[in-house]
Amino acid sequence: METGKLEANLAVLNEEFRLPFVADLIVRKTTGVERQILDSGELVFFESQFTAWEQKLRDAGERTSLPAEASARPALNELLVRLRLGLMDSSSNEGLGLGSKFRKKRT
Repeated sequence: METGKLEANLAVLNEEFRLPFVADLIVRKTTGVERQILDSGELVFFESQFTAWEQKLRDAGERTSLPAEASARPALNELLVRLRLGLMDSSSNEGLGLGSKFRKKRT
């Protein structure tokens, strides 16, 4: 919300926020057993972290200059319809990074 960019990769986000426990959690998730159980001390710690970061998100949401609603919905819908119908040629895909994957159908 602070930058106006959407980043879902926790490793990338943590380059900015530098939370020491995030790298360990990522390793545990990617190399450990699915649904690992936290011990009681970890659970208390992560619950407190969750509560603190949830509040930070609320505060950032109140300060953000981003619009409350997405304004590109009609354009996005049109793009998706055109992609699904195969109505885009390779030149209109260049800015989307799609290359020639979607070509205009020739009749």
